[in-house]
Amino acid sequence: MKLVLIDGNSLLFRAYYATSYRGNLMTTKAGQPTNAVYALSNLLTKILADESPDYALVAFDTGAPTFRHQEYEEYKAGRKEAPEELKSQFLLARELVQNLGFFCYEKDGYEADDIIGTLAKRGSEQNLAVKIYSGDRDLLQLIDEKTTVCLTKKGVSDLQLMDETSLLNSLGLKPSQITDLKGLMGDASDNIPGVYGVGEKTALKLLSEYGSLEQVLEADIAGKLGERIKEQKEQARKSKHLATINCAVPLDFEVTALKYQGPKVLELRELYSRLEMFSLLKKIPEVEVEKTVEEIDYQLVKEVPATFLKAGLALTMAVNGNNYHRDELVGLALSDGKDSYFIASADLANDKKLSAYLANPSLKKKAFDLKKLVVSLKRLGIELKGVDFDLLLATYLLQSSLKEEAAFIYDYYGVNLPLESSIYQKRKYDLAEVAHYSCLQVQKLGVLEIEARKQLKAIDCERLLDEIEIPVAFILAKMEIAGIRLDCDLLAKKSELISQKLESLTKEIHDLAGRTYNIQSPQQTAEILFDELKLPANRKRSTSANELSLLIDQHPIVRKILEYRQYAKLLSVYFQGLPNYVLEDGKIHTIYNQALTQTGRLSSRDPNLQNVSIRSAEGKEVRKAFVSSQDGYYILSFDYSQIELRVLAEMAQSKSLIEAFNRGADPHKETAMRIFGVKEEEVTASMRREAKIVNFGIIYGMSDWGLAEELGIDVATAKNFIRLYYEQYPEIREYFDRVIADCQENGYVKTWYGRIRYVPEIKQRNYNVREFG
Repeated sequence: MKLVLIDGNSLLFRAYYATSYRGNLMTTKAGQPTNAVYALSNLLTKILADESPDYALVAFDTGAPTFRHQEYEEYKAGRKEAPEELKSQFLLARELVQNLGFFCYEKDGYEADDIIGTLAKRGSEQNLAVKIYSGDRDLLQLIDEKTTVCLTKKGVSDLQLMDETSLLNSLGLKPSQITDLKGLMGDASDNIPGVYGVGEKTALKLLSEYGSLEQVLEADIAGKLGERIKEQKEQARKSKHLATINCAVPLDFEVTALKYQGPKVLELRELYSRLEMFSLLKKIPEVEVEKTVEEIDYQLVKEVPATFLKAGLALTMAVNGNNYHRDELVGLALSDGKDSYFIASADLANDKKLSAYLANPSLKKKAFDLKKLVVSLKRLGIELKGVDFDLLLATYLLQSSLKEEAAFIYDYYGVNLPLESSIYQKRKYDLAEVAHYSCLQVQKLGVLEIEARKQLKAIDCERLLDEIEIPVAFILAKMEIAGIRLDCDLLAKKSELISQKLESLTKEIHDLAGRTYNIQSPQQTAEILFDELKLPANRKRSTSANELSLLIDQHPIVRKILEYRQYAKLLSVYFQGLPNYVLEDGKIHTIYNQALTQTGRLSSRDPNLQNVSIRSAEGKEVRKAFVSSQDGYYILSFDYSQIELRVLAEMAQSKSLIEAFNRGADPHKETAMRIFGVKEEEVTASMRREAKIVNFGIIYGMSDWGLAEELGIDVATAKNFIRLYYEQYPEIREYFDRVIADCQENGYVKTWYGRIRYVPEIKQRNYNVREFG
């Protein structure tokens, strides 16, 4: 049987620093840092998966003085205080540990090491296989035939397993000599002095020669080293004592109390949801979550009673997959908050009274995922009108970081739903289970509308939902249904040409490498570049495009590899990939994500049409494949002229900018005249280009350094451009200052129509993170 003991303090600190080195901490929308808890959760979950322990404990320090402080006042003196961003996660870490099912323990007067040492000794005596996880080498003294220590080396993912053999091989020590080592070299992190002037290398050499601290102290060692050792004998003994783990801590429980019985699913789910850790929420065991789902009454019918079809019903569509344009439509759920019905798609198409009800704009309805509902019903030949509320869109305005899946949306209101992956397992499903899941959604929807509207009203976003989001959902649904025709024959011809180009590049790269290898493999590419061609390697031996671009002049193979990757992506993603999305009507029907980005912008998927390049020649060839649905017609592209600057001029009430727009002036030329101090006829194309970069750079918060990089000028000149800009448009400077001040006070900014964008970075201590916010 196995006992796993974890040094909570050590792993939590490592989790924090491993994920904060760039300064940009994970936080909730409200600004609560979560990076340490998130990383700790991943590590603890991995330990559980790897070890499958019978008994498990995580020990923490209480922060109160220990017996070591009483014996040595300078113990841990001068240690830097933990950052506030980490301290705010201490209690959350303990909550996480308990919810993951670990026995969590701390005791005043003792450190986590002492608790672990006591339990390790007991476990070993009881013939248990004991495994300790920590970043603290002091715990190596606990190694014995039954006990091993897993040390964190870099961050929290690089682990080194230490037993008696590996300890001897790496340090040349037995476990009992670890405290002798600390007695000689001390421990700066704990302010244990050791013998001044004796480092690890010298200490290891002395122990190799004499065996133990006492034998070193009694030996006749020549020179200044011997003098120092003789002078500091008691200090060395004291240091060893301080580094010795107390394996006799009085505990009011036995090892059997540490029996691991699995996570507390409900509590863990609530914690992850509260901390907005949605990727972790999705990993919670499905079977456990299902047990907590509320049972409700519903009817699976072939025809919905006509008397039930009235204003105020809640609707949702069950689809077996995440692409409602092509995946199987399972059925429709309807509820008035009391009675609930589910009708399968095959029957839905034949229910004329229901179809008439759905198409009646006078009978108002509620929905979960309105756009999905409109498109799905249209596939069955049914129109949907009269929807005046969508819980998905309403919740998106309240908490834009939530995933679009129903389980996460309903969880925001305290309603427990299973994840869809547990309902549709490998595209197989039980109709009754789907009906129950869908009816549970719609039965709760009416009550949740009241709560959602209450919250929207409190932040002045109800109008945004009613006048923008819901009407836009209908428009996007029509756009998706219309789709766009793809000329697959054109793409096939281009695919042949690109394939030939890739074959040519492959030969060139292999010739330059001196042998054949898999060009798409980062590992093999790294071996060629850094080991065989001896190009300078970065710390992580990365072969990313950014890193390779730095080596482009070092060897001709680098440029060829980058070119190969560009063509390979074009081939797989576009020329060969796009035809896979074409449906029977010869069109692509992309899905526009309306409730995904935190800024309110749209994105698209299946496929992502926003990523088609407009700059490269090959990207333009891809765009040629998007053609009109009818021969002889053309696709027209419309774009607002300088829309961002027009909005800024209005919001900032910039007199100069508004006046320029009103007389039809070119705003970039106007800015060029102002920052270069020239007349309109003297503005060159280069000046206008630079002024355009200044205009948009300042709008999006570009720093003087960033502007200098973009324009290829020195930072002083860039700084002067920004100064001149604000002098010419003072209202914009004042507007930006007001927005930043409001954001610092509230933690968020608002758009013209009241959409909230949380900016937790604004309250961070790190300057660069604050500037990013």
